[in-house]
Amino acid sequence: MSTLNQRLHKLFHEDDHRIVLWYGNDSSEMTAEFEAMELAGVTKLNVQNQALKTKFSVQVEQTDDKDKFLLFSPGKVPESDADNWLLDLQLAYPLFSTDEYAIYRDELKLDRTADKILKTYRTFFASKERRELLRQRLPSKVASDRELELGMLGALLRCEPRITEIFLALISAYVEQDRKELSAAAIRKLSQREAVEKEITDHGLDQPLWEYAERTYGYQSDDPGIEDFVKALFVSRLSELLPGQPRRVRREADLLLDRWQDSERTRPTYELVARRLGGEWSIASKMAGLSLKDLQRADLFVEIDQRLLSGLRDEILSGEVSADEVNALINDREGTFWFEGYTHHYAALRAAATFLALQGSLHLRPGARDSLIDYTGQQCKIDQAYRQFHYHLRYVSDPLLQPLVEPLERHYTTGFLHKLNQHWQQQLDAEGFPPPGLPIAHQRDFWKTNIEPYVKRGNRIFVIISDGLRYESAAELSGWLPTLGRYRTELEPMLAAAPTFTQLGMAALLPHKELQLRGDGMVSADGQSAQGTANRDKILKAAANSRAIAITASDLVRDYSARDAGRAWVKNYDVIYIYHNLIDQAGEKEEDQLFVRTQKCFEEIEQLLTIIARMNGNNIIVTADHGYLFQHSPLEDSDYASYKVLGDDQKYNRRFVLGANLEKDSAAMHFTAGELGLKGDLEIVIPRSVHRLRRSGSGSRYVHGGLSLQELVVPMLRVSLGRTANDDALPVDVEVIAGNGHITNNEYSVRFFQKQAVGGKRGERRLRIGFYDADEKLISDEKNIVFNSEAVEERNRETRLRFRFGADAGTGGQRPVKLRLRDPSGVIVFEHPFTLDITFGSDFDL
Repeated sequence: MSTLNQRLHKLFHEDDHRIVLWYGNDSSEMTAEFEAMELAGVTKLNVQNQALKTKFSVQVEQTDDKDKFLLFSPGKVPESDADNWLLDLQLAYPLFSTDEYAIYRDELKLDRTADKILKTYRTFFASKERRELLRQRLPSKVASDRELELGMLGALLRCEPRITEIFLALISAYVEQDRKELSAAAIRKLSQREAVEKEITDHGLDQPLWEYAERTYGYQSDDPGIEDFVKALFVSRLSELLPGQPRRVRREADLLLDRWQDSERTRPTYELVARRLGGEWSIASKMAGLSLKDLQRADLFVEIDQRLLSGLRDEILSGEVSADEVNALINDREGTFWFEGYTHHYAALRAAATFLALQGSLHLRPGARDSLIDYTGQQCKIDQAYRQFHYHLRYVSDPLLQPLVEPLERHYTTGFLHKLNQHWQQQLDAEGFPPPGLPIAHQRDFWKTNIEPYVKRGNRIFVIISDGLRYESAAELSGWLPTLGRYRTELEPMLAAAPTFTQLGMAALLPHKELQLRGDGMVSADGQSAQGTANRDKILKAAANSRAIAITASDLVRDYSARDAGRAWVKNYDVIYIYHNLIDQAGEKEEDQLFVRTQKCFEEIEQLLTIIARMNGNNIIVTADHGYLFQHSPLEDSDYASYKVLGDDQKYNRRFVLGANLEKDSAAMHFTAGELGLKGDLEIVIPRSVHRLRRSGSGSRYVHGGLSLQELVVPMLRVSLGRTANDDALPVDVEVIAGNGHITNNEYSVRFFQKQAVGGKRGERRLRIGFYDADEKLISDEKNIVFNSEAVEERNRETRLRFRFGADAGTGGQRPVKLRLRDPSGVIVFEHPFTLDITFGSDFDL
């Protein structure tokens, strides 16, 4: 079928026209083509010199809609309507033409007003593929040459035919200077994009492109190009930070940079270009003279974050900035372009500021009772912040934060660890051990108080015993689990059995009337060895009518993590003790990994909780056998005891000695087994405060066995599943204060009110906020904001955000739009209606 046949077939059978007119333009070839043409179901009529007869025939005599007619006139379309006998048919039915522009108009559903564009960009329209790409992007009715030009640019760039999208596609191309950073696939993509840019020039679309750039963004250049346009964008945004630096484009162009940064598809190219320009323009030196406040929300170059990090570091060290101010600045940085690459830097700085603030306000009250209350309530957070600092520091590969290490180590060891435990030692010296009247449960009473009631009622309870899970770590775990949306937690401290080492702590958590500690460190409960999982299982079964079991965490995960297997297994038990060992194992074998393993411990405990949830378990206690002492820096001679314990020692540990006839020393505490609530004639020597005993071998930084608060206080963390409105912390509510809601400029400020202060049962709320049109298109920049104010006064919980609108937002006259507030997962939290009525020429003119 010829092209002409195909076009006519479409008009009659796809578009369902009854009559089609065709003028041959005095061409004998067209007359011959008409005569030779065969069209199924269509009557061909040559109307030469018999126009009226033909019209009467097709309009009066044959009016069935199924009758189709191709009316051919060998001549041209009459210039005068008065001479055109077929005018009424020509107005009512399609006019078939054989010239190329008619073909283009027909394909694209354009009228003759488009002929100027069709002729100007003839080379573009010569390709059927390009015409099809254009057709997909045109509205049902094209209103202007501008729509056609934007459509052509969108077709070449494979993007929407909107100003913002077209320039976003252009500026997000990889540029020549960055090729060395690219993969082979990215280079192929670059080559394709360069070919498209060449196409734009080859088809003559470069002139309107740069006219749009000037009219929309104010971009002017004697030699316009993508690279120069990109530099103009960066220079103009940089002018907001550097006084005297002129803008090259209007603020409207800032939205392009925001979109370039925000899109997952274009982010990599932004990073490459920003890093290159940052180096070429010596941005680091330019940022050095700016204050941190000036840079608080800026994210144009990576050098800005580097300046903020070094500035925060120095101000934290000098005490010029408070922990609250550090937190506020870091909260503002979250969601900025470079933040993700410096997550551990910022987290380490946050921890350092918190640590120094807490350590600097350390207040030690007399009395063992108040000392214990103060440690479990507030002072343990110093241990926590110290651990968090060193955990995040391990993931910082550059030396930027190293100046913090030595001062923090000094403040921790001398200003906190020694000071706290020397004070605690004084309370023990005055009141004895254990001090009477402490408001704290004892580990040796764990079974009787917490587990036996479940056994008597026939209810099920799970106990996760994580070896070495320190109280401060459990406090972090207690705060983290509820954020996962399925757990409620309640934390209280317990006083571990002394000396604080694994065998005794594990035994103390079992059912027993008395514990006996042997000189080699082995422990028995009521005469039954408590060493190892198998022996502990026997002790549990004897106390719970065989409806109890001891199992390692690894065995539980391996054998019973599947829902059906777990539910079938657990039916036989009311008490399930799960033994987990990650922290203590790291401390004993790889000290440098201790804090990394603590973080991993949290994740593994959550995995165990998930398995328990599949078993329909809801009563869970997470606890530990003992805590520990640890410092990141190597120990000094003064950290070691000046004496050696002499006598018939059987177990000589860095923090305790077991044996008989052990000599007393004023620098150590000397106990009989009975004084520590243990059976037998054993003697126990424990160094005072945090001193270590000298012994051969590695592992002196991680120790336990003594009576320091860090070793002695262990957690009892109750965990239950499910959430309720009363029990779970809800994020704060955020209200939009919109005024009249009428947007008439390309920049518009919106006020937001945080309705509750963060605290208690109200947590922070993270939102991504931007304006969308009726077609669900983002028409402004989007802001990543954390609403986390703890201010009591309402006026201090108000935030003002300024939004920029793109050129595309200005089209369409007055129309409704919506301000959309989304959570980090993309779920819409709230929408507020506005009216958009931006007049052209306010900030841009199109």
